Amino acid sequence: MAGGRTRLENRRPPITLSLKAPFVMSHHKPNTVARSFWGLPAMFWAIWVGVLALWVGRFVVPFLSIYLTENLDFTPSTVGIVLAAYGAGGIIASLVAGFLSDRFGRTPVILAGELGAAALILLIPIQDSPAGMTGALFAYGILGHVGGPALNALIVDLVPPTLRERAFSLNALAMNAGFAIGPVIAANLAAVAFWLVFVTQAAVLALTALLLAVVLIPRGVGRRTRVGRPPTMREGYKVVGRDTVFLMFVAAMIAYMTIYAQGTSTLPIAMTNAGFTVAQYSVLLTLNGVLLCVLQIPLIRVFERIASTPIITVGILLTAAGYMVQALAHTWEQYAVAVVLWTIGELGTFPVAAAVVANMAPARYRGLYQGLFGLVFTAGFAVGPLLGGIGLSVLGASTLWWLCALGLGLIAVVVFIVRRGRERRLAQPDLAEDDNFELVPVDASRTRES
Repeated sequence: MAGGRTRLENRRPPITLSLKAPFVMSHHKPNTVARSFWGLPAMFWAIWVGVLALWVGRFVVPFLSIYLTENLDFTPSTVGIVLAAYGAGGIIASLVAGFLSDRFGRTPVILAGELGAAALILLIPIQDSPAGMTGALFAYGILGHVGGPALNALIVDLVPPTLRERAFSLNALAMNAGFAIGPVIAANLAAVAFWLVFVTQAAVLALTALLLAVVLIPRGVGRRTRVGRPPTMREGYKVVGRDTVFLMFVAAMIAYMTIYAQGTSTLPIAMTNAGFTVAQYSVLLTLNGVLLCVLQIPLIRVFERIASTPIITVGILLTAAGYMVQALAHTWEQYAVAVVLWTIGELGTFPVAAAVVANMAPARYRGLYQGLFGLVFTAGFAVGPLLGGIGLSVLGASTLWWLCALGLGLIAVVVFIVRRGRERRLAQPDLAEDDNFELVPVDASRTRES
């Protein structure tokens, strides 16, 4: 401790935690909340149920390509452009939504995002032109992704650092379970009338938002307390711009997701080109969902005994092994082995990475950090299908899968090599927990003096 500053020993540029004007995000501190189950606050489980409901209701997007081709007779190329607008909206949301939750509070942003998405989704079935559909999906992509960073930041607010890996693993379980249930509901609704899919999702989003409001607002959870000056977006992005440890980690995870996304974008095309049916690929998706739900909880206890870097590195390498098997696969059973491998890799990567980001983020900018980490999914799923489609057309499936495995191997090496700065940050979680601290650059001369 020197000159009122606590220095984090990072390499270029040096970073420290420095006292700033107080800005408080109202939430129940973990040590004052009665534990309801598995050491986690009761409010976390209320949010968990809300996340499950929200993801059960997210069944429009998986059926959009079918709706656009069969109901509106859009060409495949037009469908690709239209769906890209939804992805672009998600990227914009990732860039701004987290900051909005830091500035105005978690709960207002969550409710505005989900209620706005519920309203916008009703505009989709009344569009009949590519231009109108593109605009509707772009707007829906923004509001549909606004609540995610705020929800994640609220989990960070409520859960102490030692339990965040567990919390984000359970959060992933809620999303995976909801996403597995939702398409079954949507398929039955679409069999009656496709407009029911849109109306039902709007109703689920609106009802869940209202229930979250009933739970969160009376208790003041996620409310911004007007103490001191709130952060500005410019200040937040200056902090992020200097945080090379965070930026390198997010870049590595975006690259990982870009390759991982091939399993749901390029793989079905490659399998149908090889003579497999859509039903056979669908069973692989079901296998992926079942494994995610069944293995998530047992692996939590295992992961809590191991440092984050080995877990993430091994997870990426397991995904690489899955793509290697995929490159050699000729039977459905061989593809199933590949799916098992990259599914287990996913279990050891995304929830642990989310906890890493949560524990690295300064309390003042938790929402902003969670929003930028959301680029892993929005940017990865936007870029991945585009690159995969080009690679499949130019190189063929086998060569593409080998390149994916090679890319994943390189990503694992990078994550491991740059681990020191990340682990130094994670070794001092209490510094980032104070709402009055944030990352600022250190003057070189003062650092030497200290």
